[in-house]
Amino acid sequence: MTGPAGETASPCRALFVVAGLPAGGAERQLVLLLRGLDRGAFTPGLLIFNGQDKVHYRDVFEELRWFRALSLSGHSAARLLWPILAGINRAVREFAPDVVFSTLNVANHTVRASRLLYRWAAPIVTSVRADFRQGYRLRERIAERLLWRSSDYIVCNSPAVRDDMIVDLGIPASRIGVVANGLDPIFFEAPTVAPPAWWPQGRAALVVGRFSPEKNHLGMIKAVSRLDRAGKLSDWRFVLVGEGPLENDIRAAISNAGLGQRVALQAPVPDPWRLYHAATVVVIPSRMEALPNVALEAQAAGRPVAITAGANRAGVVDAGSGFFLGQDLCSALADVLSTSDDELARRGAAARQRMLDRFSADVMVQEMQRLLRRVAITHDADLGSAVTEAPR
Repeated sequence: MTGPAGETASPCRALFVVAGLPAGGAERQLVLLLRGLDRGAFTPGLLIFNGQDKVHYRDVFEELRWFRALSLSGHSAARLLWPILAGINRAVREFAPDVVFSTLNVANHTVRASRLLYRWAAPIVTSVRADFRQGYRLRERIAERLLWRSSDYIVCNSPAVRDDMIVDLGIPASRIGVVANGLDPIFFEAPTVAPPAWWPQGRAALVVGRFSPEKNHLGMIKAVSRLDRAGKLSDWRFVLVGEGPLENDIRAAISNAGLGQRVALQAPVPDPWRLYHAATVVVIPSRMEALPNVALEAQAAGRPVAITAGANRAGVVDAGSGFFLGQDLCSALADVLSTSDDELARRGAAARQRMLDRFSADVMVQEMQRLLRRVAITHDADLGSAVTEAPR
């Protein structure tokens, strides 16, 4: 791959590893990276652990010449561990990468464990997408503590997460950095088609995210129920888009609160930008987030975002263009929903300009390319001096 003085003589072979590609913000970031890679400088490969039929971002296959799906699902984690480790090893031996890039915890932990077990030599760049202190389960924090040294470099999408990992794990600052999420240009474009037929009449608050405890859908439904009983919802409707383990609990909570005409659940859609543009405001009630893609995407579409402090640790929403939700979610939502249409539109326009100024898929791809190439070229050298110019 390298020529004299470290110059790139042939494309860098980069193997990207992720458990799967369902609809999700982290998965979208990986797809943006795969789409944007300079094919003159990189030859990408993709390994997923589940089946190809479960891939949401199916257009990614048009960008790849090398792809493998282990098709491992439907079993306990213990039964899947060894097949995953062996599958990663086979993929590395077959693809012969100059660098391996993993993202999300399952892939991050198993890629590093596979290299330790099978002793393959390719360097690893690990992408951390979750709040380390609150978004990791205990066993995941233990695995990270045991395995982080097997990563040649760790890249976070939030300075707060980077700083937490430096303090909690003792990772040298030279081996961990930040590359902010990038925005697909399509989110800045107004859709040319109408919202879907099921979209509600009146003003709509949109919530997009996996139906899992940290997203706090149940807490938001309780708050909406209190506002409904107090007669403070006017013509507002709520659309919850997602899927996940709490879906049945969320449906039951909506039914028990008598909110069937106020709150609708919808499965993920392939074109979420249509929903952002149709919404009046986007609500992120999560207990914690590292850097929520929904906040970026909604603001790019010119919609103000109402967000909790735990979800806004990366500072992607500010008071001039969005709303901060305090611990009393009911009171905070009441303030947002009572805001005039003109003020909501003003904040949405300001939010869009912030996204144009600060976030770009092109910038994300360029920074990741530079980092991947640097690690690939220098992994046999002292990494502490080799990546001092990596994004921070």
